Amino acid sequence: MDSGVVPILPIVRPILNFRIACPPKILVFDLATDELLIKYVFPESNYVQASLFGNIVVDIRGGRCGDAFAYVADLDGFGLLVFDARSRKSWRVSHNYFYPFPTYGTITVAGEIVQLMDGIFGLALSPVTYNG
Repeated sequence: MDSGVVPILPIVRPILNFRIACPPKILVFDLATDELLIKYVFPESNYVQASLFGNIVVDIRGGRCGDAFAYVADLDGFGLLVFDARSRKSWRVSHNYFYPFPTYGTITVAGEIVQLMDGIFGLALSPVTYNG
């Protein structure tokens, strides 16, 4: 995931001092050959002015990379991008649960008090189960 911003920010960032260098994109490489397989630039409708993409998780079903879905957390835009590798399409998911809960935004890191008002930060996948 190329977030499109420079510099890459540390987790604790007292001032948002980054600039947008290019549109965000997903780059998929064949690790055996270093060949670029997919370069997908997210359309502007998928992100907002404040978007900052931090984490990506990829769901590959049945070992078929062509059927993969990628989920990308938008920390400051309070959303989730979904990329469908098969159709080469993406969309944005928004929900009130993606916003931070202000009461729990103050944390202490190495003795420093930090206000962390990020939206979705970590992503994880669980095994697929079918109830039938």
